[in-house]
Amino acid sequence: MKTSKQFLLGFIIILFFLFSNRNYSQCTNVTEGRNVLINAASMNAPLSYIAHIFPKRGKTYSGTAFFIHPQVMLTAGHNVRKRKGFIFTRVKEIDLNIGATDCTTQLTKDFVVTKQNDNIISGNDEKKYTVQDDWGFIILNNNTANQVVGGVFAFEVYNPNKDYGIIYKCGYPSENPKCVPRYDQTINYNYDANCNCLRYDFETEHGDSGAPIWYLNNGVPTVIAIHTNGDSKPDKNGKYDCAKGTLITKEVYQQLQAFCSNKGITIP
Repeated sequence: MKTSKQFLLGFIIILFFLFSNRNYSQCTNVTEGRNVLINAASMNAPLSYIAHIFPKRGKTYSGTAFFIHPQVMLTAGHNVRKRKGFIFTRVKEIDLNIGATDCTTQLTKDFVVTKQNDNIISGNDEKKYTVQDDWGFIILNNNTANQVVGGVFAFEVYNPNKDYGIIYKCGYPSENPKCVPRYDQTINYNYDANCNCLRYDFETEHGDSGAPIWYLNNGVPTVIAIHTNGDSKPDKNGKYDCAKGTLITKEVYQQLQAFCSNKGITIP
């Protein structure tokens, strides 16, 4: 009997790892294959303002972040938040491949030894958090890396009553070919008051978390949300729910200002 229980437990654990590590596409029924892979020839502004990041909590994870100031990057909160664990809970350091087009090619690199609420912060460090809390900030040691890429995204507080026209996304999904950014654009999106978030039909994967969602404001790439979430389970019709972005709200903006101000950085 004991052997049978051990076998069953082992089988359940194997199934858990198989399915928990699967890279689901969100909104696959809408956007499969629409992403454009970015290479060195097409790595221009504002795509060059985006970084493939590798936060380390004992284990190394993969995500996306982007410049909104020569020394400040926005990302998904779950890329930098504390995680309730047995040993490793805080992000200890982050490697950044900025303007990367494959695993060995990037415009520049950077590295940050991190300390929670000092040079990284997230909207919620509790075990359970909502989409609207899933934002994170990273402060770099200096602006040297940004001088190489030559600019930053503008950003603004999201207005649910405003027509933003076409919106854009670019991130680093953890699928093959690895370390290659995917770019997309759409007019199929809407504000969801239930989660206070932006829903869109971008095809996203693990690793896209932290990607900028932007529009062109008189030609200026301006971020209105951070890609953070997508539902991996299909509905009763077999369709995937649209991915979700954490909005740049007035509260997020104010917390960004206050956090950076404590480090002597002024966010306009």
